[in-house]
Amino acid sequence: ALRTLVSRPLFVAVTVTTIGVGLAATTLAFAVVNALFIKQAIGTDLPGFGAIVTGAVSEDDLAAFREYEAFARDVPSLEVAGVARVPLSYRGDRGAETLWSLAVSQNYFDLIGARVARGRLFDSAGQGLASAIVSERFWRDRLQGVSLAGLTMTLNGVDVAVIGVLSDDHRDPGGFYDPSVWIRLEDRDALRLPRNVSDPSSRLLGLPARLRGSATRALAQREVEAAARELGRAWPATNAGRGARFRLLGDGNADMQALSAVAATAMVMVGLVLLIAIFNL
Repeated sequence: ALRTLVSRPLFVAVTVTTIGVGLAATTLAFAVVNALFIKQAIGTDLPGFGAIVTGAVSEDDLAAFREYEAFARDVPSLEVAGVARVPLSYRGDRGAETLWSLAVSQNYFDLIGARVARGRLFDSAGQGLASAIVSERFWRDRLQGVSLAGLTMTLNGVDVAVIGVLSDDHRDPGGFYDPSVWIRLEDRDALRLPRNVSDPSSRLLGLPARLRGSATRALAQREVEAAARELGRAWPATNAGRGARFRLLGDGNADMQALSAVAATAMVMVGLVLLIAIFNL
């Protein structure tokens, strides 16, 4: 076999190239699917972590601010946070640009067990300036990696204190949204966020939640359903007949599920490329 290969170098080159292209396409596609779907689902070490989803049985709707407040107050078996994806106007050395950020409740990072590479996480209000946490990439590229002591940046025309830096390997659990900046929901008025972020009837909030202590999923579900019924009685125009469910992270994330068909199609296509390469040989 070796003598044959040496005597036919052109055939060897075509063979290696053909198999190489087929393997490369398959490996690349699997790497993407693995990073988005498999590693994040398996690697997230957050027992009892999930989210409260609202809406009809077939829906996974976002929540209104008053729904977030009700679930955080009336579901003792769950630690509930609120998150909203919001655009911010940032003015730096490169001029004005739009940043996609995550506005989170003060307890969010404790809920997901996040740790900062530098600085600190959000703490109690009443410290003067609104505060923000930035990604390590943003801190390095936009803020030149300077010391956090007294560091501020301008968001929506407001000076904001930069109090912490999250390392580049940080990923918010259960999704692929990758913000550069995290701000506090509690600072929404100071940062001039759109009024609908805190409008009681506008549904813009995700509700990540985690079981407390020895609480069970069944108990959390009963409490969530009871809170949803109470909301329906208090706000019949917007919440009558509107259910709610506690879904564990392992049950799937809406962002991920929306791409599952695309990922499956990509894997089938590159698998066919590999098969074609083999059959051609």
